[in-house]
Amino acid sequence: MTDTGTRRKWSQADRSIAAALLRAHLDDDVDALTWIPESGPRVKVERSIAGARTGRRARTRVVPLDVFGKDAGRVVARGANLERCVASTDVLRAWLEQRHELDDVVRALLDSFEELHLLWDLAERMRDAATFSDVARLAVTRLHEVMPSRALALYEADDDGFVRIACSGGEPPERIRRDDPLRRLMRGQSANVIAARALRATGSGLGASARREFAIARLRGSRRTCGWLVATDRLDVRGAAREFSATDRRLCETVASLAATMHESLARAASAREIELAQRVQRALIPTEAPAVAGFQIAFDCAPKAAAGGDFVAFQKQRGGALSAVCGDVAGHDVAAAVLMGATRAALLVAAGEGRRPAAVLRQGARCLHADLVRAESFVCALVVGIDPNAGALTVASAGHPPLFVWTPDDFECIDTGGPILGVDARFPYEESAVALAPGSVLIAASDGVLEAAGKDGELFGENGLKRALDAARPATAAAALLAIQSALSRHAPSAKDDRTILVVRRAIS
Repeated sequence: MTDTGTRRKWSQADRSIAAALLRAHLDDDVDALTWIPESGPRVKVERSIAGARTGRRARTRVVPLDVFGKDAGRVVARGANLERCVASTDVLRAWLEQRHELDDVVRALLDSFEELHLLWDLAERMRDAATFSDVARLAVTRLHEVMPSRALALYEADDDGFVRIACSGGEPPERIRRDDPLRRLMRGQSANVIAARALRATGSGLGASARREFAIARLRGSRRTCGWLVATDRLDVRGAAREFSATDRRLCETVASLAATMHESLARAASAREIELAQRVQRALIPTEAPAVAGFQIAFDCAPKAAAGGDFVAFQKQRGGALSAVCGDVAGHDVAAAVLMGATRAALLVAAGEGRRPAAVLRQGARCLHADLVRAESFVCALVVGIDPNAGALTVASAGHPPLFVWTPDDFECIDTGGPILGVDARFPYEESAVALAPGSVLIAASDGVLEAAGKDGELFGENGLKRALDAARPATAAAALLAIQSALSRHAPSAKDDRTILVVRRAIS
C-alpha cells in the first residue's frame, strides 16, 4: 500500500505552479519571493532590475509554511513593505493545502484499488484451493506482498488452541494456547493493533515475536473463532518498522474475513462429502427386499432422519431354511456411525452365518465389537430374530433394543426381553426368548425413533399407536401391516427427530 511515512516530493509541474502564484504577487512593495520546500530545489521569483523602484530600503523576512500541521518549508520575502510580503505567501499556503488534499484523495483511491485488486486476486485463487492450508498460504503470501511486515502468520483452531498453518517472513510461535492472554486484549470486530511491550507484559506466547507492535484479526466463523491472522512489525520501503495504518488494519480484517469464509465453505464441502459417503455406505448395506421364508411373511422399512443414519436391517440365511433377521441402531448420523454400522452388521451376520442361535450371535458380536465401540465412544442397540420354518417358531435376543410386540385380531402383547447395549460389557451372557406366533398374528420390532415419535400434543406414538394402526387395518399380509404402521406414524408425527426402523414378521395362514 502507499507509504505515508516518506517525505513529500514535489514535481517540476508543482514548482512551476508555485512560481506562477508567487510571481503574480510581485509589485512595487514586493521585490522577490523564494519558496524553500522541505525537500528538493528552491523556487525563486523576483522583479526585474528595470522594474524595481530605486531610492528605497528593501527588507527581508522568513515566513515558515505549516500545512495541516506538517512542515512545507518556508518562504523568504524581500521588499519595502513586509506586511505585503507576508500576505503574499497566503496564496501559496492555500494552494499547498489543496495539493495535500488532492494527494490524500489520490492516495485513498490507489489504496482502495490495490485493496480491491488484492481481494479479487485472492478470491480467484482461493476458489481452486483444496484445503484450508492452501487458503492460508495464499492469504499470507499475497498480504505480505502489499503489506510488508517482519512476519505474517495464519493460525487455525484445533482442540488445544490455535496452530500455525502458514507463515511468511519470520518465525512466530507454532501454537497459541486456548487460554493465551491475547484473547483478553482483543476488542470489537475489527483488527486490533497491540504494542509488543503490552503483549509481552501479559505473558502471551506471541509477545517475543515482535519489536514494535502487532496487527491481529480474528477469523470469525458463524459460531466461533476459527483462527487468527497475525502481522508483526509493519515495515516501510527502507525496511524500518513503522506503525500499522488504518488501511493496514482494514486489509488484515478483510483478508481474515475472506479466509474465515473459505474455512466454513471447505468445512461444509467436507461435511457434504462425508454425508454422501455415509449415504452410499448405508444404501449398500440395507437390503432392497426381505428374503422368502416358508410359512412366514417379512416386511421392513429403514428410514434415516438425516441424509444418513445409524439404523440398519439385515438378513442371514441358515441351513435348513432358517433365517436370522438382525436390526441395529448405532449412535450418530455421520460417517463414523456409518462405519460402525457396517462393522456391527458384518460381525452379527458372520456370527449368524455360522449357525449360531440369536443369543449366541449377540455374545459373539459383543466380544468382537467391544474394543472398537469403546475406542469410538459409541454404542449399538441390536436385535436378532431367529425364524425356524420347520418348527413354525421365532426366537429373539436383544441388546438394548426396545420391546417387541405381537398383534393378533384379539390381543396385543408386549415382549420385553434382552440385555445391555453392545459396547458396555464384552462378556455379558445374553439370553433368548421363544415367541409363539399363531397363524395370522404379527411380530413388530420398532426402533426408538418410531416408539418415541411425539405428536403435536406431546403424546408418544408408542405401543398404543402400533395397536390402533393394526386394529384399524386388520392386515392380511406383512406388507399391509407395515403400511398401516407407516401411515399412522406419518399422521401422528410427520417430522422425524430420529431414524425410524420397522421390522414386521407375520405367520402365514395355511
